[in-house]
Amino acid sequence: MEDNKYTIPGTIIKIGGVLGAVFAEAGGFLGGKLTPLLGFGSGLLLSQITHIADNLTKETIQNWVKRNFVDPPRKGRFYDENQVARILIFNALRRAVELEDIRLLLQYVNDFSKGTLSEKELFELFNGAVVKTKGIAPGDVEGYEKAAGEELAKSLKQKEGDASKIKEVIFIMLTAYQSSLLKQKADELIFKLKATV
Repeated sequence: MEDNKYTIPGTIIKIGGVLGAVFAEAGGFLGGKLTPLLGFGSGLLLSQITHIADNLTKETIQNWVKRNFVDPPRKGRFYDENQVARILIFNALRRAVELEDIRLLLQYVNDFSKGTLSEKELFELFNGAVVKTKGIAPGDVEGYEKAAGEELAKSLKQKEGDASKIKEVIFIMLTAYQSSLLKQKADELIFKLKATV
């Protein structure tokens, strides 16, 4: 049942049905389920990140570190969960949004939340919103609001800052992510067409 499946943004991890709902609703990084599987106590190594990330190489992450999109590992060779979340956000949006603009979105969230919303928490909100808005047309902000707006507002109420602006950034992230999925699908269809010609 492909209709019940979704992929955690920026990863190759496909989840369907009840398990998908558990990941979306459970607390903790990526639903608290992925963390122990990968030994997240210390963080993740570069090789572990590229293993779960969608089409992301070590060289790309190292390039992002050199260009200051991502901080270098904070715990020896291990990236902490906020860094992993940042990498996955960049990876989820990079097909549709320039890297500088992704950095700007993340900076806006930091500014709008007065530094109280971590990138891990932002990724969790984004991931939950992806699940809640499945089937809604890319860019349908009214649809996003109906499907995920109330829950986002409730989650953001506990944080300081401008919740409506943070929600706006998450809706931009949703639009970009859905656009990147559409582009990926179009590329697959073109590849299939070329194979038959």
